[in-house]
Amino acid sequence: MEKVDIKRMLTWVSEAQISSSQWRLDSWEDYEFRDGKHWTAADYHDMIYVKGINPLTLNRIFPILNLIQGKFIRGQQDIIAKGRTKKDTELGLVMSESLAYVRDQNKGREAVNNCFNSQITAGFGYIEVGKHYDPRQEPVMW
Repeated sequence: MEKVDIKRMLTWVSEAQISSSQWRLDSWEDYEFRDGKHWTAADYHDMIYVKGINPLTLNRIFPILNLIQGKFIRGQQDIIAKGRTKKDTELGLVMSESLAYVRDQNKGREAVNNCFNSQITAGFGYIEVGKHYDPRQEPVMW
């Protein structure tokens, strides 16, 4: 086994953090906006102390995002596999049941819902399907 170069690994982590810092800031602001924080600290201060107005915010974003997520959850379909020929039909059923088993063992519905919620809020969401490296768990995870 090749020796791991810790300095190189730390450089890669640092480069990844630097390259994604603007995206992470934008994502954080998107979540803050969803939660009702629509004013910057400077704007809020100016409204109260300079103009003498107590700002009122009607958060219309949060209920719309909840509605979209609810419609997604209610209309969510199971992933199924279909055969191209009559011979493949039985194999398609087996594959569909296998996909459902992996989904159920790995909280797949919750993962898909969280991914969709991240996508509609911050514009980024993904699910990774790969080998599960913990030998006490299922061999496939997502």
